[in-house]
Amino acid sequence: MILWRIGGRTMRPKKHKPTGSNDLFRARLDQIINMKHELVQLAGKVDWDWIDGEIAPLYSENGRPGIATRFVIGLLLLKHIYGLSDEGVCERWVHDPYFQFFTGEYVAIRGFDNVALFHKNRSVAKKVPVAAQPCTASDADCKT
Repeated sequence: MILWRIGGRTMRPKKHKPTGSNDLFRARLDQIINMKHELVQLAGKVDWDWIDGEIAPLYSENGRPGIATRFVIGLLLLKHIYGLSDEGVCERWVHDPYFQFFTGEYVAIRGFDNVALFHKNRSVAKKVPVAAQPCTASDADCKT
């Protein structure tokens, strides 16, 4: 299950605010991808603020800042939509700008350095209805 460690000393992540400024060395995703792609359309229909509000009580007021809710829940959804393993969704995220856009990135990213993201945590999984969906026969990594 793609989740992050909430227990202990993890604070709620700060809201990401795109600046809109151009970076000479980083391309904005909305300028290089097809905005009619299915994941771009789905990202616009998901109520990310509502999901963030539902997960907010699971955070502590103290400790290090957490990982953005949209990023974590987006990866969880992509994992289930495409029947990928934890490693598979990370590998695809690195190379797929639509996966990056779906998880809230606004500039093209190269690399994935969030190893702490993949600690199992059942408290968030209970809040996300997609986590309760049955596994497909092709999803060998699915365990309940």
